[in-house]
Amino acid sequence: MKIANGLEMLEIRQGDRVVFPVFAWDETRRVLVDTGFPGQEPLFAEALSALGFSMDQVTEILLTHQDMDHIGCAKSFLDGAPGCRVMAHADEAPYLTGEKTPVKLAAMEASLDTMPEDRRAFYHEFRRGYKNRKLTNVTRLTDGETLPFCGGVKAIHTPGHTPGHLCLYFQGAKALVAGDALNIANGALAGPAPQHTLDMARATESLEKLLCLDVETVVCYHGGVFHGDVRKEIAALMRLP
Repeated sequence: MKIANGLEMLEIRQGDRVVFPVFAWDETRRVLVDTGFPGQEPLFAEALSALGFSMDQVTEILLTHQDMDHIGCAKSFLDGAPGCRVMAHADEAPYLTGEKTPVKLAAMEASLDTMPEDRRAFYHEFRRGYKNRKLTNVTRLTDGETLPFCGGVKAIHTPGHTPGHLCLYFQGAKALVAGDALNIANGALAGPAPQHTLDMARATESLEKLLCLDVETVVCYHGGVFHGDVRKEIAALMRLP
């Protein structure tokens, strides 16, 4: 779905797994925001081909955060595009490189002694998944940093869902790529999903950073596109007057 010139929302659909990454491009750069679940590489290849591009042309992968449904194909994409850079917030990078245990994996490990056997088998599979997708090099972004491509892409640190969660504001398009900081439920803008969020209070507080942006379109990884009075909706989520 076209958001603006040089900015597309992809729909990656595999059974009941549906996510909405973003692809942006300009004269020299090809930028992918988030990389779906493991095994979805052919679906990305098909989506990019429909736009006239291929994965080996991607120059930057921006990861909003560490969750498996966002990093699933990143390592294999890098293998096919050796010159590509992966970028994430500095607080998230250690989880991507294996220096720290991903937060959802750590939560499972904390209850491993009392975990049912079927859940324990899932844990081991989940652990292998992260181990096999460790990244060797991540460019570390800072809060407020503006990347000089695709009309300017501002990195906004919105911790809570994970420690280094990022939203990305495409300045030229007035479009906010919200990752999991926002969702769409029944056509309305919603906050992060409590059951998947490390620190719900902090995640809600982080939304205040988005109020100063001139946003016409929000792309939520789960739910797709929202058009409307974004400031009003976010203020309501934060229960601001």
